[in-house]
Amino acid sequence: MIKLYFGMNQLKSILNRPYPLITGQQMFLRCIYFGLFVFLFLYLFKPFNLDNKHIENSLTLTLGYGAVCSIAMLLTNFILTIPFKKYFIEDHWILGKELVMVAVNIFVIAVGNFFYTVWLGYSSFTLEQFLSYIFYTFLVGLIPSTIASLISQLKQDKVYAQESAEINQNFSTQTAVANGETQKLILKSENQKESLILAPQNLYFVQSL
Repeated sequence: MIKLYFGMNQLKSILNRPYPLITGQQMFLRCIYFGLFVFLFLYLFKPFNLDNKHIENSLTLTLGYGAVCSIAMLLTNFILTIPFKKYFIEDHWILGKELVMVAVNIFVIAVGNFFYTVWLGYSSFTLEQFLSYIFYTFLVGLIPSTIASLISQLKQDKVYAQESAEINQNFSTQTAVANGETQKLILKSENQKESLILAPQNLYFVQSL
């Protein structure tokens, strides 16, 4: 029970971590790239019985799935989010909210895939088929979504680490000045055998010979 409690607290802490909110051109490109990934994945590996001999043109079919993916993501991230603008605030965006949006995107893509397949005549309009398309779409969409989330998180961690280092450096410099410590410049000769140590305020001019 104690392990479960601490595990839930750790999970909650992870989900509450700041996460970069992707919008505008970056989001547009992400929608296009996801569609391209879906097309290439389905066309090259032909999972989910896509190599069936009754399918006349797998290239056109998989291109359609890629297009459905991109259109569904564009619709979700640029149209369906309009009534919820107050929810999409970069300063308050966290990993938990990002995962919710990932799930929403995959669900809309699944609905699009289902109707696209029914329209082509490769599936029947039943609840069982609908649920199976949701399952398989989540299965395929999990791979690029996880990769994209990890890349974004790594970039964000790098930015935070750099900002933290700069803050610590500035703090150290200010502390040294406040304590009356004087920073020193060390100028070494070309042969590295001679050096000149002086305070920055005593250096007026340097010329390269």
